[in-house]
Amino acid sequence: MDKSVNIKICTFNVCLGLRCKINLIKDFLNENKIDILSLQETEIDAEENLSIYEIPGYVTEYEKTLENQKIRTLMY
Repeated sequence: MDKSVNIKICTFNVCLGLRCKINLIKDFLNENKIDILSLQETEIDAEENLSIYEIPGYVTEYEKTLENQKIRTLMY
């Protein structure tokens, strides 16, 4: 019995930050039913309210850089 599962994985370089593109990303995820999305160059300041980057139905994972503590990589 074949129990294969199709998973949609996407990577996206948001270039110059995620804040002004978060609605675009939300729409993209919902319209394309992406299972895993990796974002690069998100440029989120550590002091920002990270709840604005949450998307219902997705778990959010962040990676902070050591130099300036910006979040440069984010995954849904």
